Amino acid sequence: MAGGSYFIWIPFLLCCVFEASDNRHVHQNVNLLTGRTGELELDQITSKLPSTTVKTCTGMKEQLELLDSQLQQITHRNSLLGNEAFGLRSEVRLLKLQLAACSSTASTITDSYQIQLQNKMKQLLETDSGMFLILKTIALTREVNSLEGKIKRAANSTETTPEFEVLQRQLREKTTELNEKMQQIERSHTNSSLILQVISLQNQIWDLEQAKSRRGGASLQPDQRIMALQDQLDRKISELRGNRDAGSNMLELVSVHSKITMIQRLISVHIEKSRTNTIDYQRQWRQKAELLKRKISQLNREESNTDLTKEIFKLQTEIENLRQLLSNAKKTSDFQLKELRVILEKEKKQQENVQKQLEETDYAQAQLIMTIISTMKELRELAVDQPDQTTSTSDATTLQTVLQTKEREYTKAQAEIKELQRKLQLKSEECAGLEERYEQVKTEFEQKIVQLNRTGDSKAALSE
Repeated sequence: MAGGSYFIWIPFLLCCVFEASDNRHVHQNVNLLTGRTGELELDQITSKLPSTTVKTCTGMKEQLELLDSQLQQITHRNSLLGNEAFGLRSEVRLLKLQLAACSSTASTITDSYQIQLQNKMKQLLETDSGMFLILKTIALTREVNSLEGKIKRAANSTETTPEFEVLQRQLREKTTELNEKMQQIERSHTNSSLILQVISLQNQIWDLEQAKSRRGGASLQPDQRIMALQDQLDRKISELRGNRDAGSNMLELVSVHSKITMIQRLISVHIEKSRTNTIDYQRQWRQKAELLKRKISQLNREESNTDLTKEIFKLQTEIENLRQLLSNAKKTSDFQLKELRVILEKEKKQQENVQKQLEETDYAQAQLIMTIISTMKELRELAVDQPDQTTSTSDATTLQTVLQTKEREYTKAQAEIKELQRKLQLKSEECAGLEERYEQVKTEFEQKIVQLNRTGDSKAALSE
């Protein structure tokens, strides 16, 4: 009975031993990674393991997590830029379609309106008087100069078209008509020489303004040649006024009206330039601020990264410089605009005074003169918008400017995407290598733990 009891207890005891062994194996696998196990025997065994094994594995895991986080950030940024580039690409295509449609019809529309204005001018100038003879001469001089410019541009073209011969015929006719009007002025005005000089100077100013507008890239400062011609013109008009010439007021009104137009255009250029600079500085500031935010967030995870600290200081300096540039640009623009507006108000008052003098002499005639001067201005502006038969109007010019801006933004976005893709590839390769090494070290570590559980011989486990 005693022997039978002995054999019955043996399997039961073996089950207990194996269960305890399995439980000990589980605790060791968990606790060896986190610290001491609480079991004296196991703590003695794990204390013999090299500490670098655990530290290396833990350090690699943290570095892997950091790189993985950076990889996700770059991937997200890449995705955003990809969407932005797609949107810009769509805008570019749409603007090209709009520009093509605008350009195809703009020339015809402008030609038609220009003919209407020229016919209107002829009707307005039908009155026979000394005043209107001077205005006819101004208008004819403008037409002759315009035709000469068109013929010059057509001559530079590689193709000879029927329109070239038409332009030459028109030039001959207008030149003959202009010479007749100038001879009439010489016969009917005692100050004819001064009057013709004033007409010539005024047209030279308009020619320079049109040439400058066609070249594009409007300057923030008045053209020195125009200012020199304007000084001569003002002196000639003053001389006419001193001679009590009846046409002096009308010629001064033409000149002042022209100066007002030029100043208004200069103010528009300043406002547009200021707006563009402000948008550009604000865009740079936002980009730098966003980058600074990311760098500071990164520094919270890498407190000992001295290179990152230097980058942060540099970004802070650049952001402050941009803020200062924005402030200085606004102050300068505001000051220049204030000066220009003072000059504009002065010229407007002068125009009112001269117009009032004309109205006191003949109100109806003064109103007609103002209408003619305004029509002349419209014809000059049309000549700028359409220097030849194929140039689009201001709407197409605006579209072209927007299109060029969008294309620059699209090119820049593509460059940023390529750079991010390059960084993404580097991070991916770095993560892959580090993850492989981490898994290798982790596997070796677990194998040694398994062997320790199996044999209990730490020297044998570590020697393999």
